[in-house]
Amino acid sequence: MTYGSVGSGKGRLRYCGLTLLLATVGRAPEVLAQGPRYEAAQLACVSYEVRVQTAVVTELQGRRREESLRRTGRLVVQGSVADSGVMLEAWWDSLRLWRRAEGQTLEPDAEGVLGGRYRGVLHQDGRFLRTATPWIPDDVAEVSDLGTALDDLFSPLPPGALKRGERRSGTGGDQFTRLADSAGQSRYRVIASSELASPADSTRNFAVHESESSDGILVWGPNGLARWDRIVIAETRVTESSTRTFRSRIEQRIELRRVGECARGER
Repeated sequence: MTYGSVGSGKGRLRYCGLTLLLATVGRAPEVLAQGPRYEAAQLACVSYEVRVQTAVVTELQGRRREESLRRTGRLVVQGSVADSGVMLEAWWDSLRLWRRAEGQTLEPDAEGVLGGRYRGVLHQDGRFLRTATPWIPDDVAEVSDLGTALDDLFSPLPPGALKRGERRSGTGGDQFTRLADSAGQSRYRVIASSELASPADSTRNFAVHESESSDGILVWGPNGLARWDRIVIAETRVTESSTRTFRSRIEQRIELRRVGECARGER
């Protein structure tokens, strides 16, 4: 996990055009049984508001250090049909970020990032394959790893349609629970966790323990992904001896909200 990255967490979904039409003529169960999926029509040209707040606490041999990072901006996403999903092109329309530690604040000018293009393929289940990223100035990279901003921006999706209260595991290990609908939108709770322990051995005299968990709410509307909010916590502990240890805890609050549509080709 990278400081200031848009998460390590997960989550995604579907609907639109033909699906809505079929629902109105009584054929919805046939379509909805497939569950939500990302489609190009949902992302023809959409603006999303992105907010990421990160708190980092590290401790080395009793010395504690705290950092806070923040990123806010508006991301424009344009999608087109691809054989394996949706071909995405995206760029920051506005962006502000800062990093604060030990009484000092870094707030680089993000102008050099604005308009730079991300490209990749978004699969129907939410997996994203990045193929291009904009150039990131060094002073911006020091505050936030914007090169990976789209890697897990879109939520993973549940495998098939879920009834209210039903829980199901996704192929990536995410746990999906269908919540009560709100204002005509489907809501899901998405949780995930992982843990890795590497003991000391003859080639390495220190042990490493890593864990990561995420808990989020996914909101899916008639036009696709409407909102994806989550908290991601990553912890690392490196132990060489009882007196030589390193610990870190990173907590991110990530909010993604669809705020409007735009004209394709807009920049």
